[in-house]
Amino acid sequence: MIDLKEFLKNNVLISDGAMGTYISSLTGRSAIACESLNIANPELVYRVHNEYVRSGSQMILTNTFCANSAALNLNFDKIGDIIKSGIGIARRGQLAKKPMLPLI
Repeated sequence: MIDLKEFLKNNVLISDGAMGTYISSLTGRSAIACESLNIANPELVYRVHNEYVRSGSQMILTNTFCANSAALNLNFDKIGDIIKSGIGIARRGQLAKKPMLPLI
């Protein structure tokens, strides 16, 4: 894995874009609650991560921006499942590029 502090001393870090907006453009649906796709359609979420990596992203973010019980109206166990799945999907996308990208 890249040492982020060392990398930033001499480089500009390029991150991925707006996950929800991009998923919305692919599905034609609102970006609201796109975090639930970590469970319902993990391959779509992986596809987005992979496209960002192939386009030059040096860092990818998990699809967990609004993964909380207030935003998704779900219990803590379901939120935990969504977050764990989002981390796993991002890690899989991260492995598509060497050296490994920071995962945030």
